[in-house]
Amino acid sequence: MGRILAVIGLVVASAIGLAACEQDPQSRPLRIGTNPWPGYAYLFVGQENGLFEEAGLNVELVEFIALSDVRRSFERGQIDGMTVTLAEAVSTYDAGVRDPRIVLFADFSNGADMLVGHKSIRSVADLKGKVVGIEQAGLDRYFLHRALEEHGLTDDDVIVSYMGQGSMLAALDAGKVSAVFVYPPTAHDVLDRDDTHVLFTSAKLPGEVLDVVVFDAKVVEDRSKEIAKLVGLWGEILQFAADNPAKANTQLAAFAGSDVEALSSDLEGIRVMSLEEQRQLLISGDAIERAIAGMSHVLRDSDTDLPALSVSDLVEPRFILEATNP
Repeated sequence: MGRILAVIGLVVASAIGLAACEQDPQSRPLRIGTNPWPGYAYLFVGQENGLFEEAGLNVELVEFIALSDVRRSFERGQIDGMTVTLAEAVSTYDAGVRDPRIVLFADFSNGADMLVGHKSIRSVADLKGKVVGIEQAGLDRYFLHRALEEHGLTDDDVIVSYMGQGSMLAALDAGKVSAVFVYPPTAHDVLDRDDTHVLFTSAKLPGEVLDVVVFDAKVVEDRSKEIAKLVGLWGEILQFAADNPAKANTQLAAFAGSDVEALSSDLEGIRVMSLEEQRQLLISGDAIERAIAGMSHVLRDSDTDLPALSVSDLVEPRFILEATNP
C-alpha cells in the first residue's frame, strides 16, 4: 500500500510539475506564424544563422502559404505572434478574439504587391463589371478598394471571386477572372506569360501597405523580455544580411519560395525598414496614424458607427523606442 501511495504521490508531483511548465511561458518557444514574403524572410535569416540562439531566444517560425491562414492560426491561439500586413492586424483587432499589438514595422510594399490583368484589360477602369480574384484577406480587400478608387470605381463595380494565391494563374487561364491581386512568389508565375500585364501596384500607395510583426497583448505582457530581444535583433539581422549578401539572399529566396534573381527583383519593390526608420515613423506619428485610420475605415462597413482605429489601439511602441534609445 505504501508503495502504491508513493507511486501516486510521484505521479501527482509530476503532473504538478508539468502544469507549472505549461504555465511558464518561458518554457516553450515563442511561436510566430509567417508566410512567403521577402520582407518577413529576414527573421528566417536570423534563425538560420543562429542569431536567435546567440541571444538566448527560443523562437519557432511557423510557415503558412496564405496570410489568411496565418491570421486564422493566431486567432485560434495556436501561435503567439504573426508577421502580417497592417490590414490583417486591423481585421484581427475587429474580430475581437485576440488583442493584437504591433511591435515591429518590418517593411512597406513599394511595388511588390500588384493587380495583374489579362491583356484585354487595358486599365483598372476596364474592370467595371468584371471578375477579380483576391484572397479572403484584409490586404486584398483594401488594395482592390484603393485601386478602384484611384480610377473612379467603387467596390460594387467589380465582382470579387475569393481564391488562394495558388489558384489565381489557373483562374486566369480558364477565363474565370479578368484580373488577380498577387504578390511574390505567385506574381512571377502570373507575369511570366504574354497575355498578362500589371494594372496597379503598391508603389501607387506610398506608406499604406505596411508589413508588421504582431503579438497578442497577453503575450506582450508575459514575454516582454523575449519580444524586446527579438525587436532589438532586427538591426543585427539586417546588418548580417548586408555583410553577407550572397548567403542572406540565398536564404531569403529559399524562404520566399523563389530564386535569387527573382528575389532581387522583389526586393526592389519592398522597403525594409531599419529600427531607426521605425523609430522616426513612431515619433512623427502622422504617417502611421493616417495609415491605420484609413485602413480601418476601408475594411469596416461604410455605415459603421465605429470610430477609426488609432496608433494607441494597435501599436506597442516601447520595444522599438527602447531598441533605438541612445
